[in-house]
Amino acid sequence: MLEFLDRLRTLPRPPLLGLLTGNIRLGAEIKLRRYQLWDVFETGAFADDNEDRNQIAVAALKRGRRVLGKDLQPDEIVVIGDTPFDIRCGKFIGAKVLAVATGGATLEELKRHQPDWAVKDLTQVNASEIVQS
Repeated sequence: MLEFLDRLRTLPRPPLLGLLTGNIRLGAEIKLRRYQLWDVFETGAFADDNEDRNQIAVAALKRGRRVLGKDLQPDEIVVIGDTPFDIRCGKFIGAKVLAVATGGATLEELKRHQPDWAVKDLTQVNASEIVQS
């Protein structure tokens, strides 16, 4: 994951990296600090915002717009997740979705939910292809 995020950050026009999670903010921070990932994200949306993951995605979209100072369009967003819930919440806001079979769901299960991309792990995807699509 960290390597993929590093590749995103070194692109000529790196994307804003935000975290969208069903965890409360403090729980997410504790988890991600352990792996030196917390400071990678410039913004985020959490279960503190809403219990409904789709509404957490709406909060993430609004925060992204504020941080960027522009009318961020949903199709400019890529949600990366490893569950069918992640795919659904990304689609709920009109974002593109990269499903990664590194969690409990199999690649076949993720594909059934029709993400824009589905891969076994992040080594199988080129960061520039995701951002430019």
